[in-house]
Amino acid sequence: MGCASSKDGARSSPKKPTPEVPAAAKQKVEEAKATEAKLEDSLLAAWEAYLVQNQGGDQGLDLTNSSADAILETEAKNIMAMLPTLEALYLADATLRSRCDKVSITVLLAIKMAISKRLMQSLGGKAVHMSWVVAVYGEQNRILTKQQHDNGEDFVRRKVRQMKWLQDGISSFTWDLLFVDDGCPNNSGELIKKLIIEENLKELYGVDVIFLQDGIDQNLSILHGMKSTKDSRKGGAVHYGLWYAGEHCKPKNPDALHIVGYTDADLSSSLAQTGLLLAPIVKVEGTILTLATRYEDGGLECSDKKAELLEVAVDNPAGIAFRHFIRKNVLPPLAHIFDTQCGFKCMRGDKLAEILPKVTDKGASFDMELLVVTGLLFPGKQSLVRCPVVWVASAAESNFWQSAASEYETHYKMNKAIIALSQKQSALFSEQQLSHSQPYVEFFGGLTPEQFERMCEAIKAKLQKNFDRFEMTFDLVDLRTWAGDQ
Repeated sequence: MGCASSKDGARSSPKKPTPEVPAAAKQKVEEAKATEAKLEDSLLAAWEAYLVQNQGGDQGLDLTNSSADAILETEAKNIMAMLPTLEALYLADATLRSRCDKVSITVLLAIKMAISKRLMQSLGGKAVHMSWVVAVYGEQNRILTKQQHDNGEDFVRRKVRQMKWLQDGISSFTWDLLFVDDGCPNNSGELIKKLIIEENLKELYGVDVIFLQDGIDQNLSILHGMKSTKDSRKGGAVHYGLWYAGEHCKPKNPDALHIVGYTDADLSSSLAQTGLLLAPIVKVEGTILTLATRYEDGGLECSDKKAELLEVAVDNPAGIAFRHFIRKNVLPPLAHIFDTQCGFKCMRGDKLAEILPKVTDKGASFDMELLVVTGLLFPGKQSLVRCPVVWVASAAESNFWQSAASEYETHYKMNKAIIALSQKQSALFSEQQLSHSQPYVEFFGGLTPEQFERMCEAIKAKLQKNFDRFEMTFDLVDLRTWAGDQ
């Protein structure tokens, strides 16, 4: 067979055989791989020994105990020294899922802090400015220290401390912290304002407080006709805060990427984990919004006493999984989103002007509509990225909106909210998304509370503990049978 010709018709030279790698060189490569494996093994062995040492004893984390901050920072520093690479940290973190109920929350959170810090260090000097928005309502006690009130978390100072810890040693990273009073009758905003002035927090760290009522008085179009703060159930304050941060908290460095996020007033989501949410936006092309998740591998929802997997911590985990089944079928952008309600999310500041005008919910479903609109405006699985975190419940002083008399009543109300959101945003759906979602919208939207409970009871009896948390699927024919006549 003749040799192939080049473009100009000349005959190309026969391909030379690849020279054989000398045996000595091969041996060196194999020795290097073995050494690397041993190093990795030794790191994980050290981690295993560390976990054994830290098992038993008090596994809880009291969010009112400010001395816990220094302990967490020390533990994170020790873990980073023990596991010097991101790869090693991720491997070690993956070992915790099966034993999370035996390890202290301090260790579980400290390794997330260590990964967060390493991620920030891995940005290679990329200039980034983070603006955090925190809605406050009825927080007059948690603002205080433990010495001042039993439920005091001193959350203003401690959020500042968490961000200072993350920023330390990373000159390309800057941040600010914006609290938004949601019309609190107990003057949460004024109390924060007083603290900011007394400790010069605005000048030192960019901490500020604004009031939703001021935005309403200005008749800002972004608030979609709100008449008073009573029209808001946290969502209005978050919405106003995101808009304000995008407009008024821009980075001093014009080359910095501005990322805006929101979190809850309590300390459930430590801001020391910010790097987990921030890094994907900086590193991954097409990522618009990152959201903390507690309900999948790597994520944990903890009480103040211990960490527990979802299957153990929740009375009816199948109910949560079934809610996801409804959500992914009527709201296609959320097909891969399991935890829509965790108050710990970040997004590109330069996309807020496109997203916020289309988010009209100012209540408890604000989170879900924000995710749906973002997913619809910026299609592609990569636009919404899940980030597993450690979340610790702050039950005291909770302002959670749920007030239903029963579990099924709660889930039924959530179901109605999901259906209403699908119908409201359907104009942004593609033809394929509409075609898929419409049968589910019609079925679930037509259920009475009694039919919904009957259907859920049938599913619960059939599944018991044997189900995939977030990939369960049902035929509409079966669901109709279980619900009864419509």
